[in-house]
Amino acid sequence: MYFAIVICMTIILVFMLINRIAGNNLISTKVDSYETVGSHYSIDDHMDEILLLQESKWKKLDTTEKLKVLNTVANIEASNMGISHIINLGTSKLDKQILGQYSNEKYTVYIDIDHLENDDVNDVLNSVCHEVRHCYQHLIVEEYESAAPESKNLMLYKDAIIYKQEFEHYGDLTKDIMRYYTLNCEVDARNYAENAVIVYNKLISAYNVSSENS
Repeated sequence: MYFAIVICMTIILVFMLINRIAGNNLISTKVDSYETVGSHYSIDDHMDEILLLQESKWKKLDTTEKLKVLNTVANIEASNMGISHIINLGTSKLDKQILGQYSNEKYTVYIDIDHLENDDVNDVLNSVCHEVRHCYQHLIVEEYESAAPESKNLMLYKDAIIYKQEFEHYGDLTKDIMRYYTLNCEVDARNYAENAVIVYNKLISAYNVSSENS
């Protein structure tokens, strides 16, 4: 019996190690189906969770609790951008210097586990909003690709055309850090995320002031 227990524990430890090395999903809030976002992902309905994005509260949360808060934020942002499906959020041990990744096949944002557990809340919030913006970019590319041929020269598809070209060579472009940093899709995602963090901080400050005065 002792030998069997040792074998089982060894298998479990090996499996966990492989997961980390391979960068597979460690913890996830994944849903079974890609349901529509709907109005239940509004700021007003989730203010209690947004208030947890304060450093004093954030550092008291465990990894799963942090992930749940950020998953709510991801879907609030998705709703704001008109994305109709749920965004899943998970953690992975990502490659060095990569804080987040977006998988368009799974509608999933992955946040580096060390980044999630150890970094400043605003930095992690920025990473989530950045990756959700990439979801939006993929969707407008899909809209462009499905548009009628006579409509594809419309100015509204200008960004989609650029993103399409960048995504087609994304793997190669990421090897050149300076070129990668100046990609239109990356500049857009960075700007969006930086503004989103400012908005959340202003919302929290305004709520706190209102609560103190009530």
